[in-house]
Amino acid sequence: MTDMQFVKIFEAKSRRDVVRHIEQAPFAWLFSASGTELEATPLPLLADTDDTGEVVSLTGHMARANPHVNRLRTSPRALVVFLGPNGYVSPSWCMDRKQAPSWNYVISEYLVDVEFFEDGTFTHDALCRLVDFMEAGHPQAWSMPELGDRYDRLRKAIIGFRAHVVTANSKFKLGQDEKPDVFNDQVAAFAANGNKALASWMERYRAPVARSGDFPVNAESS
Repeated sequence: MTDMQFVKIFEAKSRRDVVRHIEQAPFAWLFSASGTELEATPLPLLADTDDTGEVVSLTGHMARANPHVNRLRTSPRALVVFLGPNGYVSPSWCMDRKQAPSWNYVISEYLVDVEFFEDGTFTHDALCRLVDFMEAGHPQAWSMPELGDRYDRLRKAIIGFRAHVVTANSKFKLGQDEKPDVFNDQVAAFAANGNKALASWMERYRAPVARSGDFPVNAESS
């Protein structure tokens, strides 16, 4: 097995899976550096895709009072990290106890250039889009107009932005390199221990070939 094969087995199966990951775990970390200073802000972000389904930018907003805003105005290059379902893999779950401990996870990283918009329309649209997305499925979904007179004051305290993707890297480490019996033991344990989200992703990425020195390499790109 080559290093390239090992990397490829942990690639996302499709662009849709990458977007699905962001939709399921929209609360991300935005990191940036300016000289020797580092900044990190946790915030929800939504993916913007092109006609092929590729993530080309991320839309969000920040509080104007956050000092990170001024740092990003000066140095717009940043790193966005979405961490999805993850969990420790215990050898105690397996009939074959010669397995080593590990960690399964879904993660997407984007090197971006952040562009802020003073235009209140952009911020309004970004807020409405986020609220509509997050409220979808609620039996009595809330909407922005319910803020009433408070809305204008609250909106002026934040600023919308678009983070343009420079490079992207996703890793879906979900047991694709495990033997079928070990894989099955791990899925069952995650489901039984309450981590059904990770178990579901593992089932989706169940390797079609048993581990034997030859690893399945997924060539799907869309």
